[in-house]
Amino acid sequence: MTTRVSYNQKDALLIKKTALPTTAGTVYSQAFDLFDIAERGVRIDAFELLLTAPSATAAQLPAAASNTFSLQFSNTPDFSAGVTEWSAGNAWQQAGSATGAAEFERRYRVATDAPRYVRVKCVTAGTAAQNGKAFEFAIVT
Repeated sequence: MTTRVSYNQKDALLIKKTALPTTAGTVYSQAFDLFDIAERGVRIDAFELLLTAPSATAAQLPAAASNTFSLQFSNTPDFSAGVTEWSAGNAWQQAGSATGAAEFERRYRVATDAPRYVRVKCVTAGTAAQNGKAFEFAIVT
């Protein structure tokens, strides 16, 4: 599902929350339609994409487990064709042996010639008990 942005849109609708996997696996955030944002007068180079991953205890994200985040772009709203993965693996979260993992944020600028739709892919490796944990994907200025 793609969220369309209008002038009367509340800021909360520019944030996508996605539950982290509770076992090894992959999840995707909902996508933003960058063309729709640009058509409404917001210049693509005037905002950034913000990815925020929550902190986790050592029990939630053990030392052998990790979360790896990537941005995915496509010209199809369902990402069925032409998917380009940007910043693959440059945002990742891995716990220490007894400390857990700290919350982190990554900001990304969007190229003016970027494909129309963008979402976040999160791959969890290893056994994780991240029940109730979610990452956020937002548009910020």
